[in-house]
This record gives sequence, structure tokens and C-alpha cells, in this order.
Amino acid sequence: MKRRTCIGYIFLSLFVGLTAISASAQTGGRLTADVPFDFQVGSRALSAGEYTIRQLSSSNDGLLLLLSKGDKQSSMASTRVVEATRTSRRSRMVFNKYGERYFLASIWDSRGEGRILPQSAGERNARRETASIKNAAPEIVVVELALR
Repeated sequence: MKRRTCIGYIFLSLFVGLTAISASAQTGGRLTADVPFDFQVGSRALSAGEYTIRQLSSSNDGLLLLLSKGDKQSSMASTRVVEATRTSRRSRMVFNKYGERYFLASIWDSRGEGRILPQSAGERNARRETASIKNAAPEIVVVELALR
């Protein structure tokens, strides 16, 4: 009897959690971007193209989902929410560029709320390689987002 009750609570918790994520994804903003270059999100390499960004969670360590047009490629990223010191009226994706490699660093909305992605091992390696050659910081590349 206790085992059945425990299993019931586990399934109820999973259902409530998945429902909350689904509701958040539906009510969260959907932004689109046409990224003109191949890039990396964490350890996942994505091709140039049109992407939809969906916020799966509104918590401080929220999840973002990037989906390519036609759902051919996707990547989920854990992020940390930050507030801008000054607001921009444009939503944007910010990439760090090392040589010819691009890494998604953050996504910002027009209200000044940003989502910072942690630096991946690949980005740290690219940074070290580039620093030894150029001894410079990464180039910052911005791609504008549209709300849909």
C-alpha cells in the first residue's frame, strides 16, 4: 500500500513538473533569428540558418530551446538570468568569435533581461588557442532577434 502511494506521488510530481514546463514554454516569448554562420551551443554544433528560441523556464537557471527551421537541428541550453545595466530596444543573440568559430554567449530581450550561457570546454579551448596567436579578447558578434 505504501509503495503504491509513493509511486502515485512520483507520477503526480512528474506530471505537474512537465505541465509547468509546457505551460511556461507556451507563454514564454518565442524569438526567431537568422544566424548567418555555423555556431556552437555548449558542445552541440549548429548550422547557419533560421532558429526559433523558446524559453522553457522562467527561473534564474532556466532552460532555452533553440530549434532550426523545420526542426532539423536543436539544442537545449541551461542559462542564468541577468539584468542589463542599460536597456536596448532590440532583442539579440550575442556570440563570442574565436578565429572562425562562433559560440553562443547570451540572448537578450528588449526589456533588458538576458540569459547567459556557461562557457563550454570547446570555447575555453578556442579561447586559449586564439589568445596564444593573437593575444586578444574574442570578437563580439550580434544577431538581431524578431518576436513571433
